[in-house]
Amino acid sequence: MLVVISPAKTMCSADKVKKTFPSPSVSKELASFPHFSSELCHLATEMKTKTNAELKKLCDVSDSLASVTNSMYAEFDTDLYSNQKPADVAASTTAAAAAAAAMYDGPAYKGFAASSLEPAEQQAAQAHMRILSGLYGLLRPCDLIQRYRLCFSTSLSLPPLEARVTSKALPQNSKNGQPHKNLYEFWGSVIAEEMVAQMDAQMGWSSDSSSSSSSSSSSSSSSSRSSKSTSQPPELLLINCASQEYFTAVKKYLPSRVRVVTCDFLDDGKFKVSKRRMMMMMIVVVVEL
Repeated sequence: MLVVISPAKTMCSADKVKKTFPSPSVSKELASFPHFSSELCHLATEMKTKTNAELKKLCDVSDSLASVTNSMYAEFDTDLYSNQKPADVAASTTAAAAAAAAMYDGPAYKGFAASSLEPAEQQAAQAHMRILSGLYGLLRPCDLIQRYRLCFSTSLSLPPLEARVTSKALPQNSKNGQPHKNLYEFWGSVIAEEMVAQMDAQMGWSSDSSSSSSSSSSSSSSSSRSSKSTSQPPELLLINCASQEYFTAVKKYLPSRVRVVTCDFLDDGKFKVSKRRMMMMMIVVVVEL
């Protein structure tokens, strides 16, 4: 099971976060790097080339926020994600990066209160909570991130990325060397595929188990029946607490065996920002079950 949420536009400074999260007792165990290192570096490098005026238009922000965004990308260190250092070492030596769940500073993340979680709660969140991101793709709570601004709905034209984690997920036009028209097209199905792979791993299933079990199915009729059972991919549960903007990036790529439960937190039939804190407190309970 995974619980998926959206990121926040507002972010804390890494220095502030490092004082509280993750707790010293679990920081070595939980500190981690984002999965899509090539993709995020490709995007960050592209955003570094943008002027204030271009960022203002792309991100639909004020002049002052465009300047702040420009500074974020100017300071963004893509070398952090080369994996030359263990994540726990990078967490303690890199000034600009800290755990994702504590770096985001919107109402929902204040409700999540990452710094107040007990070690067992942090471990449960790391295993079952995922954050969708326009820049990072898919994040765990303790993945090291840097300050950025890039909504999934940003109409950013991007050159194709040659090396992808899952080559079959490349949009058709990128095979012809044409630019991606937006972030939905850039990411394609890779985020959804990674989510499914992680949930399969939680269930102890992989495509390799299917082929290995079927190879031994001829030994007897009973083993054949057992093989048939274990070769079937498991039913999966995905709890969606993300906004439509972000869940659109994965929804159409999820296989039918993934049951999606979408949670809406309403007040008199309308969604309110104050309910985001309630949502995150519910997530803490769910990931511990």
